Amino acid sequence: MPGKDSRWDAHTAWWRDVWTRSWIFITGDATAEAVTQGYILQRYQVACMGEADEAIHFNGGLFTMCTNASQGDDYRDWGSMYWHQNTRLVYWPMLAAGDYEFMKAYFDMYLDALPLRKEISTEFFGKEGAYYPEQMYAYGADGTRDKLQWAIDGTGDYTTYHWQNGFEVVQMMLDYYDMTGDETMVEDYIVPLAQELIRFYWNMYYDPDTGLLNITPSNALEEYWNCTNPTDHIAGLTAILPRLLALTNSAAT
Repeated sequence: MPGKDSRWDAHTAWWRDVWTRSWIFITGDATAEAVTQGYILQRYQVACMGEADEAIHFNGGLFTMCTNASQGDDYRDWGSMYWHQNTRLVYWPMLAAGDYEFMKAYFDMYLDALPLRKEISTEFFGKEGAYYPEQMYAYGADGTRDKLQWAIDGTGDYTTYHWQNGFEVVQMMLDYYDMTGDETMVEDYIVPLAQELIRFYWNMYYDPDTGLLNITPSNALEEYWNCTNPTDHIAGLTAILPRLLALTNSAAT
């Protein structure tokens, strides 16, 4: 077993690498100093959590505590589900900071959930492929049974058809690949996830009369419900499809 000194040396070397590979220091008045301090604190928290097996939870991660005894010791606002709109904000800055190793658990969560998401798509909608709900437990189940039932019934509210988040995860994976050159990202992550997302949209929304996708019912983010061809779904598809087609990795062809 390594001695105390060698463990301390490894510990300090790890943190030295984190702090020297990327930094932001804003000079100026007290507001600028507060922004710098906030950024450093956020990155410190991310580094503490980034190499865990589970993705970082947006509403406090490990750094949370109950402030209302009646709610239980681990209560947090917005519950235990992963909300993609919020979780992505934790992970996008990691690309710019070069904190690539902290992103693996986030990508793994989506890949590990893929078999269940495919089963749900087939069982409840009769469509091959996979979609990811806005509210999802870490193992891939929909956030609430009500949301799934509303989607089946063709009714719903803020996040019932909020399914475009899978495209944004693929976009993030593509950026990760471009920045790192990690070929395993293509074969093990991008292609398996993207092909099932696109397969679901094709099977769910293809209109044989027009030869086009007719994406309805769907949500435009949270604000607009039961939409037809909302911009965010179209933007997601048009953002990732050319990049997927341009991949030269043998797995992608």
